Amino acid sequence: MNLSGLPQISKNAPIFIFMQEIKWRLFYSLLSVLITFWTCYYVSPDILFWITKPCREFQSHFVFLNLPEAFYTTLTVCGLITWCICLPILWYHCWCFLVPGFTLTERTRISRVGIVFFILYGISIWWTFQYFAPYLTKFLLQFQIQQNTFIVEYQATLSAYVSWILSCLVIAFFVCQWPTLLFIGLAWQKLSIKFLTQYRKVTFFACILIAATLSPPELVIQIGTTFFLWLYTEIILWCFYIYLAFENKE
Repeated sequence: MNLSGLPQISKNAPIFIFMQEIKWRLFYSLLSVLITFWTCYYVSPDILFWITKPCREFQSHFVFLNLPEAFYTTLTVCGLITWCICLPILWYHCWCFLVPGFTLTERTRISRVGIVFFILYGISIWWTFQYFAPYLTKFLLQFQIQQNTFIVEYQATLSAYVSWILSCLVIAFFVCQWPTLLFIGLAWQKLSIKFLTQYRKVTFFACILIAATLSPPELVIQIGTTFFLWLYTEIILWCFYIYLAFENKE
């Protein structure tokens, strides 16, 4: 009997509240994914027109070789756009669910990591369609051969082009998220500016390996990619020097 006059709280109440929150957050996340995917499928011709923009200056006619290929490619594109749009929503629900278990310092660190991640996430998508894919397309199409007795030309299939755009997005994403990984290491004190400065030679060697993995097997392209990645890393270190200087002043 409860003599205090207050309602009794079951021992399973925290677990029940916990499961209820998981259920509703999963429901809202799934609902947002389904609505976004259906909307993308409804306007899929416009999305395909937009996603082929980097190549449309050189190739405006796309074919499909198998009967269901165009349908599967459309579903792939809709899934890709849905992921790009819904990732911030999924992050928000995960953050709201986990944030009560973090300390104030951890909340500040994770918030900063999230801000850096999504800024660079947006930059990677913009950079891919504005510069990376168009210039890379223009460079690769230079290897077409138009002669009287010998012709080598690009015949664009829709699925192959979408796969290539997806590869460009993945490369741009990982290149742009390099500062996020460094920021995580610095924020949780797994790395230090002193350590990164002392082992610049290791960083340069890592840039060579990454360039050899990502770029075509041509010496000039690999040297240019290596120089770009090395310069990119040096700019990131310089930005972290400025960030730590301001943080120490505070």
